[in-house]
Parts: sequence; C-alpha cells; structure tokens
Amino acid sequence: MSNQRMEMTMETNNTPAPGAAMHTVMVAESRQRPLNPGEPIKFDTTLYGQPVVIRSTTPFFDTCRLLQAWDIAGEVEFVDAHTGTIRMTLNIAEGARRTVEEGLTGPRIRKYRPACSGEPMASGRKVDVRNVGSPTLSQTAEA
Repeated sequence: MSNQRMEMTMETNNTPAPGAAMHTVMVAESRQRPLNPGEPIKFDTTLYGQPVVIRSTTPFFDTCRLLQAWDIAGEVEFVDAHTGTIRMTLNIAEGARRTVEEGLTGPRIRKYRPACSGEPMASGRKVDVRNVGSPTLSQTAEA
C-alpha cells in the first residue's frame, strides 16, 4: 500500500435496521510516522473520545471487530478527525468479517481470517479486549 492517505469505500447490501444505533468513530493518521519509506501509514480510531485501535493499516475493519467484541451493534460511521468528512459507513457485524489484503494488483477487501482462536486483531497484534478502554453503557446509549 502506498504512503498516501487511506480512502476506501465499501458497498454493502445491508440497510440499517429501524432503530439501529449509529456510532461515530473518528479516524486519524497515527502520530508516529513510518520509520521506513515503504512502510504504510497507520491510523488510530477513537469512540466517544476513547482510543479503540492504534497504529492500524486497516482501521475500519479492526475497529468493527473490537466493537463487536464489546457487544456494540448497529452501524458505525467513520469520520476523518481532521476534515470532518465521512470516510465510510459500515454495519459493525459486516465490517468485522472483512479485512484488506495486499495483492499483485493492489489492495482487496477479503474475508477476515483470525490468526488465533477468533480473538480480535489490530495492527497484526493480538488484542486483549479486557484491557482496552471500552465505552460505558451510558456512552453507547447516548448514540
């Protein structure tokens, strides 16, 4: 993947269920810049001001997996933290089943295959969701 700002679109046939919660996740380029020129830019995401995913090359899908692990359902809207532009809207369950893989012809959206026992992954590392600052029920109810 090139060192350009990641912008992706994904079409799904899922329409939001009536009354489904819409969560807004902010996406920003990671403050820590890549060390090597060929290394992809990584992104951080936050939900209700709390970090969700840090230094991810697939922030949309990694975030969906963690939200699903926290039993948060519905739709998620990913907003560029610098411009306020909506970058992607996904059903959380659908996004949790996807990832981006590099191929000979460029990046492709593929089915996610967990590296170990079905636990959520972020930035290629195993994530212990018990130690991540999950939003409280009052914060998820506000959305």
